[in-house]
Amino acid sequence: MVVLGIDQSYTQIGIAVTKGTSQKDGEILLVRSYNYKKLKTKTEKRRFVFKLVQRAIEKFKPNLIVIERIRIFSQGTVSKAYMTATGALNATIVDAAFPQKVYSVDTRCWKSRVCGRASGIVNHDKNVSVRYVLGRFQEKYNDDEADAICISLFGLSYDKFNKLLKEEN
Repeated sequence: MVVLGIDQSYTQIGIAVTKGTSQKDGEILLVRSYNYKKLKTKTEKRRFVFKLVQRAIEKFKPNLIVIERIRIFSQGTVSKAYMTATGALNATIVDAAFPQKVYSVDTRCWKSRVCGRASGIVNHDKNVSVRYVLGRFQEKYNDDEADAICISLFGLSYDKFNKLLKEEN
């Protein structure tokens, strides 16, 4: 199976493509992060993400696309602006992937499943995925790239996704 994992925000995006039958044997086919703060409008940013996702799909033909789910709470408060902006970005990813389905996963879910509860996960620990990827692949990646790798590895292992894919075929 080939999985495209995406860690998205309106300033930087991490994408990773992994291949394997589970998280344990997954290998990295692609990992990149792009900082696009300099793009002036949200439309330009969404257009950039749209093309990026389309190119990754065309090149790697993933069986599954997984993105990080929108967080309703950001540092203890509900951020309507954050939810609206991220929701629009996620809709852009879904549009770029159409007709393929895009699944979302909660941050805590993929971190605990991939990185493990014993990996020092604490609130706001951005580096747990960096440490996991460094230990697993002996490669240093920034936090957006490492998050995307872990999201992609999560897609390889998550039984619910595997069952859904089998039902669709």
